[in-house]
Amino acid sequence: NSGGSHLWSKRFGGSMSDVTCGVAVDGSDRIALAGYFWLSANFGGATLSTPAYGTFVALYNSSGSHVWSKASGGTGYQYATGVAVNRTTGDVFVSGYFQYAADFGSGPLPYAGGYDGFQVQFSSAGALRSAKSVGGSLYDMANGVAVHPDGDVLLSGYFQGTATFEGASLTSAGGYDAFILKH
Repeated sequence: NSGGSHLWSKRFGGSMSDVTCGVAVDGSDRIALAGYFWLSANFGGATLSTPAYGTFVALYNSSGSHVWSKASGGTGYQYATGVAVNRTTGDVFVSGYFQYAADFGSGPLPYAGGYDGFQVQFSSAGALRSAKSVGGSLYDMANGVAVHPDGDVLLSGYFQGTATFEGASLTSAGGYDAFILKH
């Protein structure tokens, strides 16, 4: 609590590697957690599964009770790197990157090669609202997501070569270059 006293702790996951990469709180004090896991894991609801490393996002109430959890599907690896919540609507946004194929429930995301970044949006009830990929033929990774007070979403990360970001192409000055995208 605000005085430093322990309120509660929870353990989540499965028998393999399970990693959290971000936590955020909505306007109702619900807690969004995102990360990745290997093969199968339980985050308080049904056991989620994936053929390799897959991403997860889970929502808990203020006392840590499970509200909903979702996982990506598809071949290859998927890694969540950040999570943000729109404090007004409760929508949950997840950033990350994937290789080969990632499906969050609306079909495989477009894949350009190497690793591509992604941003996924879920409603406060866990319904998929949108899933987008960014990148080019090399290594392009979305490492952070934030929601501006006006509701716009910011996505950040890095890329190599030439990459496409919602129709706009950027070219690296060499090596990896940072990017930020606002929409």
